[in-house]
Amino acid sequence: MAHQGHVHPEQIDPASVPVTDAATILLLRDSEHGVEVFSIRRAASMVFAGGVIAFPGGGVDPSDYDRLPTAGPDGSEWSSKLGIEPARAQAIVSAAVRECFEETGMLLTSPAHSISYDGGPERSPWAPWRSRVDSHEISMGEMLRANALLADTGRLVELSRWITPVGPPRRYDTFFFGIELSAGDPHEPDGHCGEFDDSGWSRPKDMLDAFARSEVHLLPPTLAHFEELAAAKSVRGYLSRVATMALVNNDLPGQIPRTPGHS
Repeated sequence: MAHQGHVHPEQIDPASVPVTDAATILLLRDSEHGVEVFSIRRAASMVFAGGVIAFPGGGVDPSDYDRLPTAGPDGSEWSSKLGIEPARAQAIVSAAVRECFEETGMLLTSPAHSISYDGGPERSPWAPWRSRVDSHEISMGEMLRANALLADTGRLVELSRWITPVGPPRRYDTFFFGIELSAGDPHEPDGHCGEFDDSGWSRPKDMLDAFARSEVHLLPPTLAHFEELAAAKSVRGYLSRVATMALVNNDLPGQIPRTPGHS
């Protein structure tokens, strides 16, 4: 997860805030009530989007440029899918795998594992590894290699791309991915993350109704995905639609300052 420091927005020139690459993951499942998505409420103390309903994810970390051992598409394939250069695409996908592990306890690996499925946060052998990755003691790639695991990046389905508009003290060029979870899948999110006040499975229509009553706060990308999911008849049907990876934002190319090392 991207760790937050203390920032006073009034001390920041909004136009000077660089845009950092990020990955967000929509964990999806079919239920008797229709499509459900794992959502979280960000802690009110967070500098960026505190208190809002969102999905697991966060900014790309330098360690994400450590290439993961993978059983899925390589950087060139992800470059084509995401419309960006290979090294950057690989880092964003690596961030998705890492954030999924840090924030939900799910290892998108072959073979598949999750902390909640393998004993829970108190007994799972993966819990100490989660802490080491989260604290930047080791990279996600080092963790996978130490345990002879391959990142199953083929489970990630690209959905959309959004950029934070000028104004907030942090800005992100965020790539959204979907993952289908099925009955009997050893992947089960736990939501044990210090950046969350709450987490759990949500029905998109329920979230939209709560938003209409001003009971929850949704940022535009989250609202758009809830609207799409509310209209979906199944997870597979939703993920099989053609992704829109064009930028959704009010900025023009060339006017977006980037953090060092990003193109």
